[in-house]
Amino acid sequence: VNTCIIHLVNEKPRGDSNIVFNDCRALGIGDYAGKRYCVRQKKFLDYPDYIFVTGVGELLEKIKKAKQMVDFLDGGLGMHTTDNNRFLGIVDYNGARYAKNGVVAIVPAKNVDNDKWRFYHKKGGDCKYYLPAEYCLKWDAASRKHYKMPRNYNLDDKRQGFLISGVCSSLSARLATPGALWESNKAMCFFPKDPHRYPAEFFVGILNSDIYNKILKTFNHTNSIQIRDIKKLPFFDFNETDVVRITAIVKDIVDKMKEDIGYDCATERGMINRIVGRYIL
Repeated sequence: VNTCIIHLVNEKPRGDSNIVFNDCRALGIGDYAGKRYCVRQKKFLDYPDYIFVTGVGELLEKIKKAKQMVDFLDGGLGMHTTDNNRFLGIVDYNGARYAKNGVVAIVPAKNVDNDKWRFYHKKGGDCKYYLPAEYCLKWDAASRKHYKMPRNYNLDDKRQGFLISGVCSSLSARLATPGALWESNKAMCFFPKDPHRYPAEFFVGILNSDIYNKILKTFNHTNSIQIRDIKKLPFFDFNETDVVRITAIVKDIVDKMKEDIGYDCATERGMINRIVGRYIL
């Protein structure tokens, strides 16, 4: 957050009225000969949330004309246990564990059967493409009485969804474990409305691209990502060939990460960046 001085003129704007931004952040105290940016006031009012970011004028025009992500996804809010130390277990995948603390038990993955335990996602941070459900949740009747869940929370949803980290310096999406529940604070889970046309892997691919990270930071430059930020992201008119290609690349990344969770997917991510980039040129 930078200091901003706003100078207003109290008159009805004309069609050619400009808003002028004078960027003095790199200058010394008292020096106001900054870099100036202009945008037509009538155009500024058309931008979503009246945003303005220097150097992305063409991108803002593309965003304004595109459909929104909310038209293609559902899901979002998760749940609260009210006491993680009392109700969470760490899932053990044949010796591999992806969580460290705040649990009552270590539970083999084969024993998470939706009867005594359910898979549970709660990890935020820069976690992209793939991570097995790191926790499990006690699911006996006595424990469930303590949980806080949204009214529209579908406990029987077995669709393939994807998670977005709610606290992260960049937009980070990964596949969710089907049937797993998720925590509201650090992870949001979304499901494609038309998974045959736009699979979950496709959304994971585009949302981890540099372009979508730049767009999200245009809406929200903080490290706290909100559901409303995801819902209003633009959805460009991706053709079927590119959807299939991005989906295949992400599936390949996931397969390799299942073998080696630390797999470096920079090459594949670059391929997706180039495909997505064509839609904002």
